[in-house]
Amino acid sequence: MRNPAVIAFVIIFLIPCALGPAARGQNDTPLAAQGSAQAKDIADLDIEQLANADVIVTSASRREENLRTAPAAIYVLTADDIRHGGFSSIPEALRVVPGLYVARTNSHSWSVSARGFSDFNNNKMLVLIDGRGLYSQVFGGVYWELEEMPLQDIERIEVIRGPGGTLWGANAINGVINIITKKAQQTQGGSVSATAGEGEGYQSSFRYGDRIGKNLYYRIYGLSDYWLPLVDGTGTEEHNRWSIPQAGMRMDWDASSRDTLTFEGRGYDGRLSDLAPYLDLTRGPLIPETYVVKGGNLLGRWQHAFSPQSSTELLSYCDWNTRTGFAPPYSRVSCDIELQHSYNFNARHAITWGGSFLTDADTVPGNFGLRFDPSSDRDNTAGVFAQYEVAVVPDHLRLTAGSKFEHNSISGFEIQPQVRAVWTPNKVHSAWAAISRAVRTPTRGELGLHFLYARLPSPEPTFLEVVGNPDLGSEHSESYELGYRYQPRPSFSVDTALFYNQYEKLVVYPPGSPEVNPDPFYVVVPLVAGNSGEAQTHGLEVSAQWQPLKRWILLSGVTEDRGSAFAVASTPQHQFNLQSRLDLPFGIEVNSALYHYSALPPVRTKLPVPASERVDLGVSWQPTHDLTFSVWGHNLQSDHHAEAATDPGEIPAADVRRSIVFKLAWQFKQECSGGRK
Repeated sequence: MRNPAVIAFVIIFLIPCALGPAARGQNDTPLAAQGSAQAKDIADLDIEQLANADVIVTSASRREENLRTAPAAIYVLTADDIRHGGFSSIPEALRVVPGLYVARTNSHSWSVSARGFSDFNNNKMLVLIDGRGLYSQVFGGVYWELEEMPLQDIERIEVIRGPGGTLWGANAINGVINIITKKAQQTQGGSVSATAGEGEGYQSSFRYGDRIGKNLYYRIYGLSDYWLPLVDGTGTEEHNRWSIPQAGMRMDWDASSRDTLTFEGRGYDGRLSDLAPYLDLTRGPLIPETYVVKGGNLLGRWQHAFSPQSSTELLSYCDWNTRTGFAPPYSRVSCDIELQHSYNFNARHAITWGGSFLTDADTVPGNFGLRFDPSSDRDNTAGVFAQYEVAVVPDHLRLTAGSKFEHNSISGFEIQPQVRAVWTPNKVHSAWAAISRAVRTPTRGELGLHFLYARLPSPEPTFLEVVGNPDLGSEHSESYELGYRYQPRPSFSVDTALFYNQYEKLVVYPPGSPEVNPDPFYVVVPLVAGNSGEAQTHGLEVSAQWQPLKRWILLSGVTEDRGSAFAVASTPQHQFNLQSRLDLPFGIEVNSALYHYSALPPVRTKLPVPASERVDLGVSWQPTHDLTFSVWGHNLQSDHHAEAATDPGEIPAADVRRSIVFKLAWQFKQECSGGRK
């Protein structure tokens, strides 16, 4: 790594050593916390205050617990982490999470995966925002471009690597990404921000929060963006521009000392341009096209405390969206209702149980080369879960066992059990182990898609055709995990996880016999979906944090992924990241990050992707408490580089290019002593 940008990154690491004793703390201070459920806005804390924040998580057991004793491979990305990284989207922020692989394929598409299966349609990760599921049953995965939001409204992102089906249901085979936004109480006052980036694009947002009466808080926001296209391998701009203006709101009402209600809603109307994968009898597969995406969602949550030992939560939401053009055009409505109850029998025994009902309806109109059979469909999923916790040895050994039982209209009855244990002999050491089973239900595309995938070189029109199979069953996985956390002193900690996953009944597409279509005349070679795939993955994930000086924090992560070629063809074997956060006098912050990804070899028809580094460097200045100027350089190491592997017949993944981003943010606090009547 002789690149000048990499050398500059190393120099930044040497700056704190030149500051002298004045920058050194008199005593070791605890490491900056990864997450916190406290009401105070974590963005207002400095490094030393962050170091003393508690690390509380909820995604591992659907109950509040300390991260140090959570029996799962979990990492928490805080609002402060996102701010220090200078990110402009949620997928980009997830790059810092050890165990996750984030590959950008064009200006508006990312593949975010854990523990293998990093193809474009990554269908083994469940993603939620405040409990609202983002998984698309049409193609399996997440349309990340539709989930834009002001990043300053995010309180934390809890990332679980490994199965989460027992608590969260189907499609959480390899992990759960739980995005938790700030309460309206935490965003009182106003804020305005504007971003302009050479090589990236433009974004502006506003937010205003206030109080009505004594106990009702709200915020409203608007977000407008325009993102520039990425480039091809020669550095030429592609056609993948996008812009999705949106507006939203959140209200939190403390109705009584025992009842809290939350309402959220948003709407968007955007335009995306890309290369359309349409085929006909005369033209090639790549056609520039602009299409429309519209949608919105509403969510309501009621939390009630019966007593200090008993509480319940009722959540309901509806999500709707439509898109025209390609990839494919469709309209979809998804509604869900969930009930959860937690009860502590005593200090050693507790149970969490609940039920849910999800209905998902869509319509996918057909055209030449792409159709769904049937074109309209509705899938229903009903489920119940229960998880029991017992402290075998109080404060030292805890066992957790449970299962989710679901019935869906696609694959029928499913069961997803797990057993977890955590041993904490003292405050320095913590070890955990888990055995889990999870499932992924087939998508609409896998069940009924007919897609002319690629034209083959032949005198007569000949195409590969992806063909769905209505008789598909669910994919299954069995997972075995071991974890260890070590914190010998407050300023240093290490978190490790080992895993082995065995997958059965994976959906694969073996070629069939050629078929002739008479009118119009063309030949197709069908690739028919079937549950004949098997694979295994195994690996190691390590994250470490060290605070060598009072104003300087280092964070790093190492990921090693291995397994069957079918499972890890698009996942780097080696990943490494290192982040530096330095607070200087006069309101100046210097942040930098280095990422390394090993090469992706040519497997099956996948094209190779060379090894790459990424260097980010940012400087922020806060002349007053309300005003912040920032400048960030992303991907400084090269003009452009590839991140994702593609098949020759797919739309080629674009190269990510270097960008320089300027940001101005202004905010003012709303005094809530009186409130509005």
